[in-house]
Amino acid sequence: MCILLSGCNFFSVSDVPSAFDDDITFGMAIKEIRLEGNNDTRDDIILAVLASKEGEVYTRETAMLDRKWLVQLGVFTSLFFDTIEEADSVVLIVKMTEVNKYTPAPIIKVTDENGLSVGASISTPNALGYAAKASAFFTVGGATNFGVRLKDPWIPGRSWLVGYQIDYVHSERTNELYSFGETSDDLFVQFQRNFTNRIRWGPQAFYVTVKSDSTDITLSPDNRDHIPGFGVFLRFDGRNMPIYPTRGWWTDLNVKKFGLGGVDTDYWQVNLDVRRYLELGSVYNSLAFYSLTTLSSGEVGVDIPVYMQFNLGGANSVRGWDLGSREGKNQFINTLEYWHVLMGYKKWKVWFFKWAMGFQAGVFGDVGTAWSTNEQFHQNWIGGGGIGFRLILPGSVLFRFDVAAGESGVSLGLFISGREKAVAQRDRVR
Repeated sequence: MCILLSGCNFFSVSDVPSAFDDDITFGMAIKEIRLEGNNDTRDDIILAVLASKEGEVYTRETAMLDRKWLVQLGVFTSLFFDTIEEADSVVLIVKMTEVNKYTPAPIIKVTDENGLSVGASISTPNALGYAAKASAFFTVGGATNFGVRLKDPWIPGRSWLVGYQIDYVHSERTNELYSFGETSDDLFVQFQRNFTNRIRWGPQAFYVTVKSDSTDITLSPDNRDHIPGFGVFLRFDGRNMPIYPTRGWWTDLNVKKFGLGGVDTDYWQVNLDVRRYLELGSVYNSLAFYSLTTLSSGEVGVDIPVYMQFNLGGANSVRGWDLGSREGKNQFINTLEYWHVLMGYKKWKVWFFKWAMGFQAGVFGDVGTAWSTNEQFHQNWIGGGGIGFRLILPGSVLFRFDVAAGESGVSLGLFISGREKAVAQRDRVR
């Protein structure tokens, strides 16, 4: 399909071809791997990501891992795999279409707490051809934010010097939940290493400062808390795709220590995030289950600042309820969603910008509780459900629009968010 706005070259929508040729050959040794279309991405990075290796047998299992891991790099709008038989072996051909090397883009961010913020970003998904993500952004409106991110991709077998992530975000906003003006700075560093192709682990370090314009909010008497910490994670990724998968498990166990050397905060926190995906007949219909459990030691107001508590309700926890409907130092959130693909990924082009995007519709139900005492765990359960619409990209979720009922039984609310619900529900500011 081409829409005539100053000619077909300005705006077009076209099909993303099937990732695998109809006559692809499995069960034979790979004589050679040929790469086509990677003008910016280094050959050695792509070859390192591929589960298929020269001299080894080409199988359906390695082919699916090839596709999954290349998609996970986030630098291709389309991938195509083909084979050519030569004697008793095959030549594996991988054809790629890359995203734009540098992308300026508008930002529209919506949170239940601070509403709409708009801004801009400049990013490269493929810094120096290593598939590393580097970006800088700012937003104004409901919250003023600016920050930078550098994320080097996980690639099988690479050393501790790669597979890292560094984030820094400065934020100025009104903390609506606790009625104070908040100025915060967040620095986060993570490394990751693989045990197997599906199991990874790594250390984390973070430093957070939160300044309040009101008294009796921070633990520190000078109205500014300093929260250094460290953690470690263990992660299993058995999904068939990284974004809105249709099959497999994803599990993350994360242990963190907040506060070091007697500074302001002093508590431990354990997160267990379990996600299960089931395909219903075809890739166009699937079921997903999310369960997030967060347990914290310490006492709120003594070891844990009040603003570090969890508040349920809104687009990223229990939809159908207002944010702050339940509060506590611990949380337990469960979600069941059914997805239907309205339009699979297609290649979109506007002027010289190109990307792949698709649409999905969903039906969902959420139930959860937040608590600080045993009595609150039983008393604070809430639930809601509704229907939703998603715009999705190969490497991220562009927008979620959900209409949900829950609070007071029949009241309806519109909830808008910019990321997959299972990911966004782990944020402090939802």
